[in-house]
Amino acid sequence: MFELAPAIVELGAIAICIGLILTRKIWVASFGALLTQLAAWIRATPSINLGFTSLSVHFLADYADAVNEYALSLLGAAIGKTEWAAKKLWHEIAYWVEAQGHAVEVLADDTYGALRQLRRWTVPYLIASGLKPLQAAVAALQAELKHLNIHPTTIIRQTIEASTDRIDGRARLKARLDLSRAGGEQLDSARM
Repeated sequence: MFELAPAIVELGAIAICIGLILTRKIWVASFGALLTQLAAWIRATPSINLGFTSLSVHFLADYADAVNEYALSLLGAAIGKTEWAAKKLWHEIAYWVEAQGHAVEVLADDTYGALRQLRRWTVPYLIASGLKPLQAAVAALQAELKHLNIHPTTIIRQTIEASTDRIDGRARLKARLDLSRAGGEQLDSARM
């Protein structure tokens, strides 16, 4: 996830740089212009005559120029440092974004490789190994159905034999019952 902190710092550095540039322009147009005019006015005035000596006030013009130049150099240095910081931060953000892009690229490549491995080898292997027991059962059923297709009377014969066994079992049971009744009747007639 893209973090907003570097972007906010970058915008702050750019805003400070723009503010310093505007401050320099304002200084040049207002106080700088005033100090330049003051220095020019002082240089235009001749020396002040005190009677016994003349006093030159040109040093005051030098001080006004020095103050103006010092203020402009401070503002220029601040603009330069802020611009350097903004460029440095911009390069850091570019490096960070590039690193994030590289990480996403590696993640995409790894994901593609894993999905390709899964599609090409793992899923078919799992399906094949999961279907082996079912395949064996289907093969056994196919063999039995093949046998029944070749010999359709086998199933009929098995059904008839099972039915015959049941019928035979009932007939034997009935014969026993009849025999026991007959034997019981013979015993009863002998007693009489």
